[in-house]
Amino acid sequence: MNRTQRIKRICQLQRLCENGAVASMKNARQKLSGARQLHSELEKHHNNYWARLHEQEQKGLNSLLWRGQRQFIRALENAIEQQMAQVQMDHQELHLTESEWRQKHAETLASEAFLQRVLERELRKEDKRESRAIDDLVASRHGGGTQ
Repeated sequence: MNRTQRIKRICQLQRLCENGAVASMKNARQKLSGARQLHSELEKHHNNYWARLHEQEQKGLNSLLWRGQRQFIRALENAIEQQMAQVQMDHQELHLTESEWRQKHAETLASEAFLQRVLERELRKEDKRESRAIDDLVASRHGGGTQ
């Protein structure tokens, strides 16, 4: 395997690493979206139960039912707090995966730019070799006719 082939292989491997980082970033976005949606749903249920509790208080709710609903609302509030913590952790995870992708992407671009320079250099060398070969052929034919 020559130098150019090794550089091409490195570029392919870096592209695979970058694709893996893209997949991780996509998963982190989906996870964050799901966590945000669950948080929103919990907030909605919390607001609905509060509204019902106030409605029932206006109608004269007995203390046992009131305590049970109030405990349920507190449990919802705890779940909301926990879910908000999860949203924050998922947001941090997304930020980390985005940073990792940016790094992998920059490495891939740098490798591909280096490969492009190597390919262009090899092409120039090959053009010079062909030009010399043509010049040598012309010189040998021209030199051969005069002798």
